[in-house]
Amino acid sequence: QKIVKRELDRYGMKLETADDGLSGLRKAEITKYDIIITDYEMPNMDGYEFLKRVRQLKGYKYTPVIILSSREYEDNKEKWEELNIADYLSKPFDVNLMVQSVEKIVKFI
Repeated sequence: QKIVKRELDRYGMKLETADDGLSGLRKAEITKYDIIITDYEMPNMDGYEFLKRVRQLKGYKYTPVIILSSREYEDNKEKWEELNIADYLSKPFDVNLMVQSVEKIVKFI
């Protein structure tokens, strides 16, 4: 969380963080975000359940999502494709790749 925030701050991108899926969901209910970056493994609610719930919120059906995970994409490919994610980065991930992914997405918003 700190690494992602630090790197995006360097590029002038505003980032809000949440300590777990439940608090992230509460923030998404209050504020509309342009992009969501979420971990798969979080306390209280995993990233898949978090994203399923976020997709049901008004204005979030097509919001770009980047998943960060220590699990291989292929292990959960069907789940993620069903939720229409923009990118999937396996941990440990290259921070520069994450920034490039965000920049690519921002160009299309």
